[in-house]
Amino acid sequence: MNLNIENICLFQNKNKLEISDLTLICGMNDSGKSTLNKTIYMMIKIQKEYREYSLQSIIARAVKKLTNYYLDLIESNNISQKFNKIFEKFEKEITDKKFLDKIDYFKFKENIEEDNLISNITKLILESNFIKSNDDSSLSEIYETINLYVEIIDDCLDEIINKSFEERLSFRIIDRINLILRELKWNLKIIKKNNLKMKNIKISFLNERIKSYIESLFGSNYEIMSKFNDSKISKISMNLFNNKIDILINKNSIKVEEIEIKNRIINDVTYCEGIANNFINNMFLRPLEFREVSVNDYSTNYSLDFYQKVKESLVNRYRYNDEELEENINNLEASEKEKIEKIIMNIFNKIGFENEYDKKSRSYKKKGKFINEKNVSKGILTFQSLIKILRAGIFKENSFVILDEAENFLHPNMQNEFIKILLLICKETKCKIILTTHSPFIVDSIEFESEKFGIKTSFNYLKSESEFCSKINNFSDSFEITNYLSEMYKRYE
Repeated sequence: MNLNIENICLFQNKNKLEISDLTLICGMNDSGKSTLNKTIYMMIKIQKEYREYSLQSIIARAVKKLTNYYLDLIESNNISQKFNKIFEKFEKEITDKKFLDKIDYFKFKENIEEDNLISNITKLILESNFIKSNDDSSLSEIYETINLYVEIIDDCLDEIINKSFEERLSFRIIDRINLILRELKWNLKIIKKNNLKMKNIKISFLNERIKSYIESLFGSNYEIMSKFNDSKISKISMNLFNNKIDILINKNSIKVEEIEIKNRIINDVTYCEGIANNFINNMFLRPLEFREVSVNDYSTNYSLDFYQKVKESLVNRYRYNDEELEENINNLEASEKEKIEKIIMNIFNKIGFENEYDKKSRSYKKKGKFINEKNVSKGILTFQSLIKILRAGIFKENSFVILDEAENFLHPNMQNEFIKILLLICKETKCKIILTTHSPFIVDSIEFESEKFGIKTSFNYLKSESEFCSKINNFSDSFEITNYLSEMYKRYE
């Protein structure tokens, strides 16, 4: 498994990163570690999305959810018969599109109930050949119907807000409707760009998603390309489990040169930037305050992606007691769940805390005494945060977890214990971990402990060849990397 990059940010020349069960990336500040992390995250995500992409499924799922949320909104706020003008606006369009023989529109008009129209158009979409029979050739027939559906719900939402129903509305439902609408509109845009044809639509989808990832993670095509050489093309290639994708990037376009998905082994990738940093701890302390985010938004933003994955289990833990959640907190099989719980107990033993948390006082238990989490050291919170991530089910077989400088706040002895836990996680869950660090203690711990756990490791050091150029150096052991990280001590010899 490997990642190949050329003309990407500081990596001006051809560079290769070897990826293993545990991949270690070291280097000075501003040497390109974050660039590699973001590139790995992007490449695994787009492979997964490409493999799972089904336009029919996306449209069907979005329309079902939108209609259910919308009708709940109408019913719960008693605001039917408020939208005569909206539906009069669409009357001519509906007639022109010859919907009258398929929609009970006259009954709808007589009763002046907007949910009849929404329900009937929903039925028309879901029972179309395109959705029901996966008939790709019928896409053009249903495209305008979906557009009409989106326009009606859009106008209705605007009317709701303009009529000042805010105090009686669930803004959570409105947020969800808007987010699903955005995803649906995004896919309609891809359909239009592809001239209403299904041929090559997955490649069109992939190109748009790569563009979204680059804009979210790097800023733009121009920003991801190295500014310090004359090359006009940047290249990224990744090979994981015999799944391969090659991308060419210039200032104005993105082209997928080759994509070959031979198997469905890769589950997902999660990028955690500092386990105990403020974002994560604030999220752990206040999960209910975070708003909904759309799939197109959160997947391209690794922080939101991480939040989305842990949100459900955290919110549930605030609503229910731990016993009620034991079977559902991480959606894992019983055997996997048992392994996770053993790892968690191992962590508690190492940090001297007990597996008990008081929700009211937000306190952890240590030797029979409860300590408020605000008074727990950042080092201990690193382990407590790791426990929450484990319970969220992020560490799964053939999933990738990127941990950026996870050793922050840890004493050297605890850094060694932390590595032992990560190696145990790799062994028991069969996930892949990519770890960036500045710590020689982390590097040596991996060298000395990995063989005991039977974990294959890859040692990579990013060395600056000039002020604006870095190179990935692959090593078979930690010796050279430890020397690089220990250069400061040589000044005092």
